[in-house]
Amino acid sequence: MLSRINNKKYPVRADFIKHLRENKLSLKEYCLKYYDKRDLLTGEPIEYKDDVHYIHSFFNSRENLVNYFVGGKGGESELKLVLGARKEMKGLQFAPSTSESRTCILPSPALVSKLGYNYNEICSEIGLRARYNYDVNIERVSEPIHILVDTREQNPLPLSCRVSTAKLDVGDYSCQNHFSGCFVERKSLEDFCGTMSQGYERFKNEIGRAEQLGFHLAVVVEEALETILQINIANTHRFIKGSPEFYFARMRALCEQHSNIQFLFVAGRYKSAKVIEELFKIKGGFSSLDLQFLCDNKKI
Repeated sequence: MLSRINNKKYPVRADFIKHLRENKLSLKEYCLKYYDKRDLLTGEPIEYKDDVHYIHSFFNSRENLVNYFVGGKGGESELKLVLGARKEMKGLQFAPSTSESRTCILPSPALVSKLGYNYNEICSEIGLRARYNYDVNIERVSEPIHILVDTREQNPLPLSCRVSTAKLDVGDYSCQNHFSGCFVERKSLEDFCGTMSQGYERFKNEIGRAEQLGFHLAVVVEEALETILQINIANTHRFIKGSPEFYFARMRALCEQHSNIQFLFVAGRYKSAKVIEELFKIKGGFSSLDLQFLCDNKKI
């Protein structure tokens, strides 16, 4: 780390901490004194959580970020500033998807598009690799689909198309007559929270196995994104032991580590069933599409 006290670089964090102690400063005191970060919308001091977060933050909330850009106060350079800071802080390789960006303080692909910019171009210019095509016209197969449901699926969705059971290598749902290497894993809210906590390592192994086989996995969670973001763990659900921030941080880490997985949040089982049917109607599969983006824009 480069010290703003003496302009000297300390490659080892422990040496930097020792340097601060010699100057009678804690990390928090150093950051507040030498960075003085303020919310670009409100001008209020950035909330200090830790030194890395503080140095790379420009807003205290996602709502402030959205209002700043929608209100016309920020443009291309500010978009690159915010995305670039996140890239540096988290060591990102890929352009964050909609479900990733909407669960942290980042401009989403839809917001960038609304501002008149190309999301993938903005990300590419700061060194982030595109994963999804946002300009494609979706083509759908004309003949009826035949969905396969894994034999281990304990609570199958009420699908209206032809359905058969089979032992799937990956996920809970696949399409037999239009197979494109795409699979869907269904999760209730309880399943999602469990997978992102005690089931995390097992799920990472499943994603890795799918990656080796060349398969793309979409995780459809039977709950709206907004609902999960607003969960109060103190009195809402007995099975939710962590905060939404904890679960979503782990979700984003999976998406960054593996390019073959994405998450789609849908309000309820009935809508989840309809969405899964629509996913398997997409000609050529959905591995190059940001499914949360399409769902939010009512394209699936």
